Amino acid sequence: MKNIYLLLLALCLISCRGKNESIEVNRKIYADIINKEIGGTSDLVLLTAKNSSNAKYTFLTTLDADCNTCFQIMNDWEKFEFPRELKKVRKQFIVQGQLTDIFRRFLSELKSNDTEIYLDTAQSFLVKNKLASYYQKTLLLDSNRKVIYVGNPLDKGLVETDLMELVNE
Repeated sequence: MKNIYLLLLALCLISCRGKNESIEVNRKIYADIINKEIGGTSDLVLLTAKNSSNAKYTFLTTLDADCNTCFQIMNDWEKFEFPRELKKVRKQFIVQGQLTDIFRRFLSELKSNDTEIYLDTAQSFLVKNKLASYYQKTLLLDSNRKVIYVGNPLDKGLVETDLMELVNE
């Protein structure tokens, strides 16, 4: 009986945690990059149509052109359903490396027209923005291109309620 009581107490404590506790934990873990402004993409090669929406938020992910699983990540983004309030979120991928045959094939099969994919052959984007330790991470940027969260909603680390709270701050 005592074990059941302890289990119920633990479940209650977990479910009663602060509404934005996971956001605050994220901000503490990534304090070195939260509120950092990320430079633009003007010196990169745009491989897809530019998303002309007036999106207030951008999910930015850096990937490697030689990484086959990275293409699967981009495909997974195609299927991801954003909450209704975020339908116009911009998705940007900065791909480091050269345009390979496999990458060309992936681009030709890409169905989405709201995903911006940039090629960074000089691999300067991460260096210029001092993001080397954030390679293959997803950053959520606000309208001023400042980092407000580090995490990929596809990894289930950024739950919909957290995402909605972030954009309504």
